[in-house]
Amino acid sequence: MSGKKIRQKYLLMGQESVHLYLGVNSRITMLMRKSAKYLNGYL
Repeated sequence: MSGKKIRQKYLLMGQESVHLYLGVNSRITMLMRKSAKYLNGYL
């Protein structure tokens, strides 16, 4: 395997992990907002 292919593979893996991380983060923030709204309406 050439160095170029290895580098491309790692770049793709890095991009995928970043996308996963951002997706999880946005989902968590949405849940936090929903629970905050729910708590505010409850109190």
